[in-house]
Amino acid sequence: MNDINTRLCELLGCDVPRPKDICPTCGKTNTDGKFIDGADFFSEKGRIDLLKRMMKRDDHEEFASFINPNHSWDTYLIDLLLDDTGALARAALEFLEKKGDL
Repeated sequence: MNDINTRLCELLGCDVPRPKDICPTCGKTNTDGKFIDGADFFSEKGRIDLLKRMMKRDDHEEFASFINPNHSWDTYLIDLLLDDTGALARAALEFLEKKGDL
């Protein structure tokens, strides 16, 4: 899980969280200057953060087709977005690595 989060941060240009980036009060990680759960792309907030980051890319439509090849709002896509085991994070990582974005 951490290796996927770290690699996605590297590919997307966001801060890779380090232990000192954890807020002592709330326990959240500091990503891009604000304390959010965004470094954990497996969490609910992290998945939203990941989708926002992917939407900012020029190839966001290609990514949307990659994760939803049928272009329909079906149970596959819903399951992918709601999955707590990192299915969306793994799909994003696979897409980015195939694109060769380093």
